[in-house]
Amino acid sequence: VAVGIAQHLDLDVARALDELLDEHAVVAEGRARLVAAGAEAVEGLLVVDHVSVVGQGATADEHQVVVGGGAHAHDTAVELSELLSRERRNVTAWARQEVMREILVSDVDKHVARFLMSVRESEPAYVDLRCTDRDGRVVAATDPAALGVLYADADWQRAAMAGRDSLAEVPSSAAGGARLLEFAAPIPSPDESGHTIGVLRARYDLSRAAAVTTRIRKSSALLRLSVQVLVLDAEGTVIVESVPPEMTPLLGQNLRALGWRVARANAVASHPRFVREGRARVLVGLDSVRAHGVEWSVLILEPVHTALAPVYRLQRRLILLL
Repeated sequence: VAVGIAQHLDLDVARALDELLDEHAVVAEGRARLVAAGAEAVEGLLVVDHVSVVGQGATADEHQVVVGGGAHAHDTAVELSELLSRERRNVTAWARQEVMREILVSDVDKHVARFLMSVRESEPAYVDLRCTDRDGRVVAATDPAALGVLYADADWQRAAMAGRDSLAEVPSSAAGGARLLEFAAPIPSPDESGHTIGVLRARYDLSRAAAVTTRIRKSSALLRLSVQVLVLDAEGTVIVESVPPEMTPLLGQNLRALGWRVARANAVASHPRFVREGRARVLVGLDSVRAHGVEWSVLILEPVHTALAPVYRLQRRLILLL
C-alpha cells in the first residue's frame, strides 16, 4: 500500500512553498497554481513497499531510488533474530552430542575438550566454550585455565540444570571490554530421559553480527543511498554498527544519554517505523529484535539532506519558475 512520505516526515509542503513564493512577490494567480503543482508533485513522492520513488513524469534524475528506512530496519531485525535463533540451536545440538557423556567421568580422556576445540576452530565467532558437571564445576573447556572453576550459583547453570537453555548479554566489564553473548544449554543424560548431567556454556563474539548490518548498508549503497546501521542494547548503547565513511561512528555511544528520542525505552512501540531525529538531523527507521534474552533495537540512519533531496530539487525548480 502506497503511503505519502509527507505523512511520515511531518512535512508541511504548502506552508514551505508559501514562504518561498511570498519572498518573491509572485502574483496571486500564479502563486496559487505553483503551490498546487508543488503539493501535487510532492504527493507523488510515495513509499511503495520497500522503495520510495519520485512520481511518474519526473526526469530520470528525479527517479532516485530511496530505500524505506523502516523496511530496512525491519529486515535487519529479522536477520538478527534469525542469527540468534540459529546459534541457540547450534549450542543445543552440540550439548546433545554423544561425546558429552564423558562429563559423567569428568572428561578424563579429554574427548569433550577436543570436541570443544574443534567447534571453536570451525566456528571462530565462539571465543570460549566450557562444560560443567551437575555441581557447576568446569570439567572441559577450550581454555585449560578454566578447569575446576565453580559456577554453581550462575543463572545460566541453574537454568540449564532445570532443563532450560538461555541467552544473555555479557557485561562488557566482565568480558574485557568486548561485546559477547552467552548461550547455555543442558547436557542431557544418555541413560535417563529427562535428566541433565551438565551444562554447555558458549560465549559468542557479537562483532560477528556486524556482517548483517554491513550487508544491509551495502544493499542500500547499490541504490545510491548512504545509511548508517546501528544495533542498540536495552540501555540505548550502540553495540553493533556499520557506518559509511561520510558519517560519524557511534559504536559504544549511549544515545539515550545523549538525548536521542529514538533511543528511549519503548521507542519502537511509541513511534512509527520512520521518524525524524532532529538532534542529529537524520531520518531514522527503527524496529526491535525479537529474541528471548535480549532487548535490542535496530536503527537505520539517513541524513535529512539526502532523504529529502527530491523535495529540495522540487523547491529549487519552483523558485526558478518565478
